Amino acid sequence: ALKNSSKVLKVAILNSPLTVSSPVPGLFNQLRLPLFGEFTCQNAVLAERFIEAGSPYVLKSEKADVYRLPYLSSGAPGFALLEAARKANFRDVLSRISAGFASNSWEKPILLAWGISDKYLPLPIAEEFQKGNPAAIKLEPIEGAGHMPQEDWQRKGCDGLRSFW
Repeated sequence: ALKNSSKVLKVAILNSPLTVSSPVPGLFNQLRLPLFGEFTCQNAVLAERFIEAGSPYVLKSEKADVYRLPYLSSGAPGFALLEAARKANFRDVLSRISAGFASNSWEKPILLAWGISDKYLPLPIAEEFQKGNPAAIKLEPIEGAGHMPQEDWQRKGCDGLRSFW
């Protein structure tokens, strides 16, 4: 959105790191460890555990299977995650996001649809981001949803997104 702002009318963001104070989940730091990262990235249970750890519930087996499947059919998803975790400069990216969407830089509407039970990125992260541009950024907390509100409470999240679009 920042690189192609002329092509963007609105932005919707769901529980994403947005400020330099956003914590980086421990998984990404673990993947950076030599050898440990190579073994960990091929763990088919990794995706479901990551989702569960950021949310207030345990995935049902049939939903967990959906997240495991790409890891069971190929090593590519795990190695792509490993590569991203090792190459990403999170602080630099988050600094550019904070500055780029600040009130003196961005005027288009932004909706933060935020699962308030997110164990990775608590609501104060969204509130801090909103303070940087309160005229453009609307915060819509989603009660009961965790790190993935689109998965946790589709109806609540979709209602907010539908009215925003």
